[in-house]
Amino acid sequence: MPPGPSRSQVTKLRERISSSLELDHTFSEKDRIFGTYLYDNSHQTEPDEMNNKRISNQSKRQTFATEWSHVFSPKLLNSFRVGFNRDNTASPSGATAINPAAADPQFGFDPGSSVGALTIATAYTTFSGGTIVSSPFEFRWNSFQFYDNIYYTKGIHSMKFGANVERIQENFLGADTPGGSFVFNTLTDFFTNSPLSFSNDVPGTETPRHVRMSIAAGYFQDDIHFRPNLTFNVGLRYEFGEVPYEIDGKLANLRMLSSTRAP
Repeated sequence: MPPGPSRSQVTKLRERISSSLELDHTFSEKDRIFGTYLYDNSHQTEPDEMNNKRISNQSKRQTFATEWSHVFSPKLLNSFRVGFNRDNTASPSGATAINPAAADPQFGFDPGSSVGALTIATAYTTFSGGTIVSSPFEFRWNSFQFYDNIYYTKGIHSMKFGANVERIQENFLGADTPGGSFVFNTLTDFFTNSPLSFSNDVPGTETPRHVRMSIAAGYFQDDIHFRPNLTFNVGLRYEFGEVPYEIDGKLANLRMLSSTRAP
């Protein structure tokens, strides 16, 4: 592949947009609501190891939470909270050619794609390939959270108990070796076209994965004030998490190497 521009000609670029919103309102002596929202968008562009292509990385994050507090009596208070987190990342999110040859399909290992990766096992810089090797790896993660806490005071007891539930959605799509990858033991092997190995993703077989799981917990806590300078804290918490699963059955666990199938 013809050489690209020198590294001094290409710079790393970062862009970031961030904003937040908060709401705090008291409806009455018994009811109060609080809410917050955060949005963060970050984009980064940088050249590869030989300035043949410019690689893009995209990251977005959103966080939302709201809490409603209600006073039933001077001794009883309830707090209900809802939260949502979302991460949307593509790293890389694609690439554009600095050197035109990085996008030229005539150098590709796969028909119609740009050149793949080349590695010489001795001390040489790995050539990461053309624009095909920066095919997007997309990751989207959602978390829905619900909490309810009750505070109750009676005599020397300050009690707190509640429960929470979280639902997690993880969606991702990516290729292991887009465009293919040759590995050579030595420079001589490279010049004589004697590769040690070649790996490649079968074109068109990459499909997304949709992983799901739920987490739930409950607890009880009591602060017992025996004296002004003596307090006992007792409590119990139970939490469990569902075994993650893929909604289309594309993931499995092989618990023993001798197993004939993955449960």
